[in-house]
Amino acid sequence: MILNIFAQRARTKVAKLQVELAERQYELPRLSDKSTSLAQQRGVIGIRAGFGERKLEIDRRKVKDKIACLKKEIEKIKFHREIQRSKRQDVPLPVVSIVGYTNAGKSTFLNYLTGKNSVYADDKLFATLDPTTRKVKLPDGKLTLFTDTVGFIKKLPHQLIAAFKSTLEEITKSDLIIHLIDISDKNYKDNEKTVMGVLREIGADKLTVINAYNKCDLLKSKPLHTENNFCLSAKTGLGLQELLSAVSVKFESKLKYKKISIPYNLFSLISKIKSAGKIIRYRHQKNDPKGHAELEILIDEKNWGQIQKILNEPSPA
Repeated sequence: MILNIFAQRARTKVAKLQVELAERQYELPRLSDKSTSLAQQRGVIGIRAGFGERKLEIDRRKVKDKIACLKKEIEKIKFHREIQRSKRQDVPLPVVSIVGYTNAGKSTFLNYLTGKNSVYADDKLFATLDPTTRKVKLPDGKLTLFTDTVGFIKKLPHQLIAAFKSTLEEITKSDLIIHLIDISDKNYKDNEKTVMGVLREIGADKLTVINAYNKCDLLKSKPLHTENNFCLSAKTGLGLQELLSAVSVKFESKLKYKKISIPYNLFSLISKIKSAGKIIRYRHQKNDPKGHAELEILIDEKNWGQIQKILNEPSPA
């Protein structure tokens, strides 16, 4: 049933490939069981392999070949995504992944943050199968990438987790995770445990997680905010500014003090440093024919590595 719902919701090429992969992986062991059953019957009555058994073996081989082909196609798309990501910006913006149980309101949440209805949102299971990324400006003015991910569900079939591995791996590359929880659901605590279980399975449980309890506008009494727990409504905007401020604080706590000298031909890098960190002090070096600028900055290790890479690249002849 879940596989059928996923098949109906898949809209992009990669989502369709991943659903088909899950279907084939679900089908393969069942063909093997049929083949074993026929072999056992043949052994009991002492006859040689018949047409049905040979056909099952051919079908099983075809399914195996199809699985290998689908995996190869998904890997190609994953590789292309990595290339596009590396080309997108010299200094990468921090990434926030929005995760949650299916129908928790993740797409509505992202639409409210961006002020647009560009992300497909609907009140039904697995409305979103493809990760969607949008730029969001935090209260301190810093741009951040927010990614809406596929919804989780209790006892999610292993075939789906394996098939959607490349999509779920996007979460592991995040700088921070917002776990959106539908607090109006009477089973919200069980749903919360399910999501954390999937995060453990894909290796994302060590990342910083902020719990965002959505649909608080439907409650009579609203829970109080704490450092990693926020009450909000993706529909009305209740509590969203407090949540975004907390995201800003989390990112700022990861910034390290660095000193840097930038030559005139790379002054465009200054605006990128501003978007990724903070400039504490800026001054031009006197009597420098190349017009270097001395900067004292706060930056995270990932972006610091990218900045050093750019500065160490040889100048064009």
